[in-house]
Amino acid sequence: EKTVFDLIPFMKEFVKFISRTLPENIKIDFETTVKRCNIKADPTKIQQVLANLIVNARDAMPEGGQILLSTREKYIVDEKPYSEMSTGRWVEIMVKDTGTGIPRDVLPHIFEPFFTTKGVGKGTGLGLSQAYGIVKQHEGFIEVKSKEGEGTTFYIYLPIVDAEAVPLTTREPAIPQGKGQKVLVIEDDESVRVLTINLLNELNYHAEAASTAREALALFEHKRDEFDIVICDLVMPDLNGIDLSKRIKELKPSIPVIGVSGYPLIDEDKKTILKHFDNFLQKPFSIKALAEALRDCIKD
Repeated sequence: EKTVFDLIPFMKEFVKFISRTLPENIKIDFETTVKRCNIKADPTKIQQVLANLIVNARDAMPEGGQILLSTREKYIVDEKPYSEMSTGRWVEIMVKDTGTGIPRDVLPHIFEPFFTTKGVGKGTGLGLSQAYGIVKQHEGFIEVKSKEGEGTTFYIYLPIVDAEAVPLTTREPAIPQGKGQKVLVIEDDESVRVLTINLLNELNYHAEAASTAREALALFEHKRDEFDIVICDLVMPDLNGIDLSKRIKELKPSIPVIGVSGYPLIDEDKKTILKHFDNFLQKPFSIKALAEALRDCIKD
């Protein structure tokens, strides 16, 4: 859901959270030349875009390195980076890494759906195409500059609005909290996995994660009595979510399983999915949607 918020404190909080998910040999910094910058956006979706870029940067630096996030204001008049760009105030968000860079033949394809150079367990290749789609939904632009051996820089441009910002901390207090229940998160896209675990921690749940169906089943067989609920992506590289849900319920029939998908589904699809799952979430989901789905599945 789009809301007007100040991007600067949002970015500072994001860097604080994402830094906890990075290895010690990767340093992340945030710089800004802007004190206040109001945008109209869905904070959950913007967080997903940034998390995706950070996970890509991390994977490009197996030996460690630096990630720099920065924001600056640009006033667009005559010289427009994109012909469709309107005149006025824009914010440029830069995500720069010191990684291996992107090969020249790969660069034109990185925003295409399913294009990936990563192996199994590193995502379905939807990450950057979804990032591109989300930026476009916000009437923005995203581009990449990279040279092999010299790192990669992504630039995101979003329109600045004059409307009054709503502090994100004043989210409705009615978000249902967990009571320390343990959740198994099965998700092959690492940026989504990281964000889901972070949201679960905020909601007072304990989370453990698996990136493949095989890993999830091994973990669940070993610890089935510890888990109270499962969150499972519908599209996994080694077994689809419906079959995985069946296997989990064979091991523990009473456990609720929430299905998750990044693909737009029609009502008929959702009805079919709900025959196999106790609830369903469309990615990217807000903290409120996640909290309510969990509450509806967990009985005291």
